[in-house]
Amino acid sequence: PVLLEEYLLLLHRAKGGTTGSRTRATKYDAGYNSGKEKDRPSGSEPGADDETREVVVQQNRLETILAESAFNQKALRQLNTS
Repeated sequence: PVLLEEYLLLLHRAKGGTTGSRTRATKYDAGYNSGKEKDRPSGSEPGADDETREVVVQQNRLETILAESAFNQKALRQLNTS
């Protein structure tokens, strides 16, 4: 059951969901941003903010990859012990 919960959380994050932080960035990570001004959240400015958003998107992707790796290692350990 714990492994299943971790897997579902991982799936949620991989599809652009969050665990409660950086919700604005994951909108872009999920592929909704076509780069047009109208797609920007209110209060968002072009320029440096785009760079910040891209860094957060890349960080989210890296965190997802690391979580997948940790999940796979845990699953393998459980398979090896059963």
